[in-house]
Amino acid sequence: MKKETKQTLGVIWKHPESGLSFKIGILEKFKKNYYFKYNVEETKKALENEEFSLFPAFPSLSGQYFKESLFSTFLNMVPKNNRGKNTDEFEILKNIGSSNNNNYEFTNLSEEINNLEEKGNED
Repeated sequence: MKKETKQTLGVIWKHPESGLSFKIGILEKFKKNYYFKYNVEETKKALENEEFSLFPAFPSLSGQYFKESLFSTFLNMVPKNNRGKNTDEFEILKNIGSSNNNNYEFTNLSEEINNLEEKGNED
């Protein structure tokens, strides 16, 4: 039986003109549950730009959000031709990275976390 592992994506906002990147939050999936929270310091820096605003579905900078399905905020970033009953939209987000046509990109933090945990177990 395959062990269920937590998957973690970094949510990054890129300024449309300067190209500066801000690691504004993390999106996690464990089994069929989803979790989002802002990286407060980076999000405050991003908010200094008038082009950036908090996600309407996540109005509190210090809030922690849970749902049993992928939040519509992120589901809407999945290309429509990739949505469906037999697709894992979280996997699609992980794989599209910065190729979607908005100012957001996703980085796979699960691999970094797993590598750190493995290094810690070696000591």
